[in-house]
Amino acid sequence: MPYNGPKKMCGIIMAAETGEKAEIVNNKVLLQFEDQKERGTQGYGIVKIDEEMNYKVDRATEGYKFMWDMHQDPTKIMMVHHRIPTSSENKIKQTHPFLIEDGSLKYDYLLMHNGVIQNDDKLKEEHEKLGFTYKTEDGKKYNDSECLAIEMARFIEEQVSVVGTEGSAAFIGLQIDKKTKKVIKLFFGRNEGNPLNMYKTRGKIFLSSTGPGSEVQPFFLYSCKLDKEMKLSKKAMAFKEIKKISYFLEEETGGIYPYQKGEYFKNRATTTKGDERGADFSKYLTKQDPFEKQKEEDEMEDETKLMIAIEDASVKNQETLDNFYDLLYDEGNINLVGEKDVDEVVKKIKDDLLEMIDNAKIAKMEDEMKKEFDESRI
Repeated sequence: MPYNGPKKMCGIIMAAETGEKAEIVNNKVLLQFEDQKERGTQGYGIVKIDEEMNYKVDRATEGYKFMWDMHQDPTKIMMVHHRIPTSSENKIKQTHPFLIEDGSLKYDYLLMHNGVIQNDDKLKEEHEKLGFTYKTEDGKKYNDSECLAIEMARFIEEQVSVVGTEGSAAFIGLQIDKKTKKVIKLFFGRNEGNPLNMYKTRGKIFLSSTGPGSEVQPFFLYSCKLDKEMKLSKKAMAFKEIKKISYFLEEETGGIYPYQKGEYFKNRATTTKGDERGADFSKYLTKQDPFEKQKEEDEMEDETKLMIAIEDASVKNQETLDNFYDLLYDEGNINLVGEKDVDEVVKKIKDDLLEMIDNAKIAKMEDEMKKEFDESRI
């Protein structure tokens, strides 16, 4: 498929509130859509889940229908996708989410995806040989995101150990009981290609492309039941390796992929088959200095370590806070725990997290200073 640069491709939103204090989320989701609507207003999908875990899907290709759907059926659990079509047209059957049903799967799945899949034609052929049906196909066109939906279903059920898609991916999905048609679990994750933010407190979770919270750690599959606890779990998630090649654009070219200067092309050799700007851009490429290549790889590794350290600290402190809330909500202990105790525990958790972040930043600065010193000696 033609690849025209890092566009703001599609937006995804998910809000769930459970427990006694749960509130209707329609308006919260709509406000988030307003904040990220530049990510797509040509095709919409909404999944609404009631308190019995039954789900309903609304689809639209026009904004007025989408707004009508958003205001109907007040609910406490909702998923929304709004798109910029990249591989297919703006048609109802090609909107998200994708319902994945197959005899080889123990469960059904509904999935929304933000990104572009580069090896979709090959994967589609493989999936069809296995018996999967592409429901978005309309003549010669289909939605490439359906490849990712099928691959994620297969990965979740351990039919494959590696997600076979090449390209950017951020996704939110639901696991559904085949017999009862009720939602069992929420799944979400991303690779390095596209953003997905998470904000979570006790009994509440909010996922979005650009909204509150912090970006979820890439290459992990998150999951939780949509009960009052919504306790998160995660496991490593491998995607098909994308080879990095050591080329970058020269300064004077200016017109072709200028945003990728200093980075590596992914799955791109010296031609862009199907690209409207020409099939051969090898004359614009120059080999990258090996030292610069190693420096970039080191910086990427440092940033990943820092992100992992911050998220691990956040998860650990969230668990501590949840355990404390469990103690607080225990009627046998209610008289032993006062407002002052709550404030002290919350303050300690916050201070510990800030200290971890500061230490990580200091360590990163020291490492950068050491690198600068080493470079000055070359």
